[in-house]
Amino acid sequence: MKNYLLSAAYYDSSRVICINENIPYGIFINTANMGVAYLDAGETQKAFQYLSEAEIMIEENNYREEKMNLCRVLADYYQKENNYKQAYDKLVTYNTLKDSIQGESTRNKIIELEKKYQKEMAEKEIISLNEKIFHQKSRNRQYVIFLLLILLLSARLGVYMYHSRKMARYQSKFTKQELEKSQLEVQIKNQELMGKALNLARLNEVFAEFKKESKILISELPKARASEAFRSLKLLEKKLPDTAWKEFEFRFEQVHSNFNARLIEKYPGLTAAEIKVCNFIILNLTTKDIADLISRSKKTVENTRNSIRKKMNLDRDENLMSVLLAV
Repeated sequence: MKNYLLSAAYYDSSRVICINENIPYGIFINTANMGVAYLDAGETQKAFQYLSEAEIMIEENNYREEKMNLCRVLADYYQKENNYKQAYDKLVTYNTLKDSIQGESTRNKIIELEKKYQKEMAEKEIISLNEKIFHQKSRNRQYVIFLLLILLLSARLGVYMYHSRKMARYQSKFTKQELEKSQLEVQIKNQELMGKALNLARLNEVFAEFKKESKILISELPKARASEAFRSLKLLEKKLPDTAWKEFEFRFEQVHSNFNARLIEKYPGLTAAEIKVCNFIILNLTTKDIADLISRSKKTVENTRNSIRKKMNLDRDENLMSVLLAV
């Protein structure tokens, strides 16, 4: 609990700096992280206070991804308060936003391609039927018209069945009766872990920008004050990321117990950096997210993934994430 309260203190210091420098996103992210830190420390009243403030900022600034992550944290809060209805509602909102943000483009493309395919197939069938009518107009007229009606009905039925299956999957996924308490707890922990990783990446970005702006401001101070300010900046630079990383590693081990030990035992040739990338892969993070987390380029992350596959002797068609989840 001491580490969580220390984290909250660092976040508060960072928040004060962001307020003074008028960095709205920095104010929000530090407020939200303070709520998470107090929640992990068991101080739920303070946690809810800061999480509520963060929720107001989200609505004022329309942070969609951040709203998604905050819903996941609030689900954890309500679950600890034994308010499972609110926890369930926040989890549903989280998943809805996640699907909307990450899957909207893919779903639209699938629907568009399916419509084009159905239209193309219908046009081909119509052309074929017209040719038959042309050559067998007298003998097969009624028969061709019947087939055309069947074709159009099948196309309509296909579209109806597609949307029905899609709605059934959606309803099944989020039906409260099928979401037992134990499943809710596991899902919240996994989503919390992913959220912490993404928040850590965002914290790195915000801190890098804050550091850049701070150095410019410090350079304009008198020499004595500038020296003191540089020392404070260095201390914050050393403590803040280190505390956040330790918290993430602790939470990862809680959710994926002994994963790294099993991974090292099975693939002893993996380096520490490669093992860390493996951790992020099983959380289904993108190459960009991983690059932001470890402060490396996307090309470096891709090379690391290739090195991992080579050391695991994976074929080209084998899925790396599936292999890691089976460890």
